[in-house]
Amino acid sequence: EQCTVNDYITTYSPCNGGHRMAVYHWKEPRTCTGGLDLPPNFQSVSCECSRHDYEATFGVCKDKQRTLHFHKATDCTGGESAPPDEEHPCVCTQEDVEQVLGTCNEDRRRTVYHVWKHPKSCEGNEETLPPPLANVPCDKVCGPGDFLDGDKCKPCPGDTFSVGGGQLYDSWESLPSAFSTSCFSHVEDQWVQNSHCTPWGVSNGVVHSGANSNNHAILSALKLFAMFVRPGTVRFTFKVDSEPWFDYFTFFVDESQAMEHYSKQPWFKEVNISVPAGPHVLRWQYVKDGGTSGGLDRAEIESIEVVGTEYSTLQCTPCPP
Repeated sequence: EQCTVNDYITTYSPCNGGHRMAVYHWKEPRTCTGGLDLPPNFQSVSCECSRHDYEATFGVCKDKQRTLHFHKATDCTGGESAPPDEEHPCVCTQEDVEQVLGTCNEDRRRTVYHVWKHPKSCEGNEETLPPPLANVPCDKVCGPGDFLDGDKCKPCPGDTFSVGGGQLYDSWESLPSAFSTSCFSHVEDQWVQNSHCTPWGVSNGVVHSGANSNNHAILSALKLFAMFVRPGTVRFTFKVDSEPWFDYFTFFVDESQAMEHYSKQPWFKEVNISVPAGPHVLRWQYVKDGGTSGGLDRAEIESIEVVGTEYSTLQCTPCPP
């Protein structure tokens, strides 16, 4: 069958001055030959919406039917509207499948299995699943914005993202279970845990070093244990308002201080720290001396991104609304 415009995918860079860059690649697996060639990559195109700017997702099955809904996946403006919703039988498609990695063997290779997403919302049996893919390298790395599909790295679909083998913490409704926190106060020449101090907590969409304005000679710590399967990074955004020079915020990888002290940082600042492979304790720390308080007397963290705890991302994450 000859290739047509329906056989390739277009991805766009963000709009800038009414234009953007376009990149084209064939849908996998490619089932066409001849006919249309791919347009040249990295050409400047208009930011007006076209059919390539819309992504389709299935709703849940109801009475053996489910709705295919088209939504905008880029920052295009004007142009073509989204196609109308379509009703389809509840037949399973690739959108209903996710990957599971097998155990690495002595040759550092493993099998990638395909299973139905849970809860399953389509009609199909195990014979319709893609076959297992053997001999995939255990250390196959897919970078930020990509995910591992079998043994290949592919770009995340529109309205989704990946950090490239790790975890992003930027939705602080409560402290994630992976973290722990404690505080210490200096009383009668000894450090006493969780007395006359408050540990890190969550409020107003950030994680902060606690309400310690009326406490003195304290240390409040936020910890995350992470197993890095490869050399990686820790990137976080923070701000701090405290007594200059004497009270401060800092960050440790294990027992090594990895950034300078900050007493005053009025807007969120991003820091990117390299971390070697292996097990590590990441520690964010706010310290007050025994004297005067100053400012809000706390540090705040808006987001924490840990990359290197996995070789690749298997499934991209929906972008926040």
